[in-house]
Amino acid sequence: MVSLRPLAYATMTRSLPSDTEFYLKHFEGLDLAGETFTSRTFESCTFVRCSLTESVFDRCKFIECTFRSCDLSNARLSASKYQAVSFDECKLLGVDWTRAEWPRYAAPGKLAFRKSNISYSNFFGLDLQETVLEECKAHSVDFREGNFAKSNFTYTDFRDSLFNKTQLIGVDFSEAMHYLINVQENPVRGGRFTRSESFGLLHGLDIELVD
Repeated sequence: MVSLRPLAYATMTRSLPSDTEFYLKHFEGLDLAGETFTSRTFESCTFVRCSLTESVFDRCKFIECTFRSCDLSNARLSASKYQAVSFDECKLLGVDWTRAEWPRYAAPGKLAFRKSNISYSNFFGLDLQETVLEECKAHSVDFREGNFAKSNFTYTDFRDSLFNKTQLIGVDFSEAMHYLINVQENPVRGGRFTRSESFGLLHGLDIELVD
């Protein structure tokens, strides 16, 4: 029989313990804005209503963690690793995900965002297949040269976001809006799009639409 370690709680504390490894921890109400964390490992941890704005994560690891109603805007991800991490109803404005450390081999499903604001973030050139980006605000996000094959982009607002040489094969854009995708430069084979928003796929084509 597998023995699981008990779930531990650190409720309404204003700083993390000095431990370097955390397993099955629940952190709630942490105010850690602007702090620096070095070589910390978080596995199966939950963060709820935590302020992590402008925090620095230097060579940290997040494995199967969940963030709920947290603010990570302008957080710096220096060589940190993320595996099966989800963000629900979070703010992640201005995060440069290219600064994190990603495996050379494809490991689908590394990130999931639901009902979150990831505007002004950078995913340039990243291989993030099967990413979940559901019911999110994604204004002015850089997706250029990334691989997001088989991702779920449903109900997300992509106003002013950039797609160029982006792999979008099999991506579900159902009920997504305000995307501008040149299908000659961005493969979308097997994708799903809502008819009323599909005019965004004509971006960059030398055509004129008339009534």
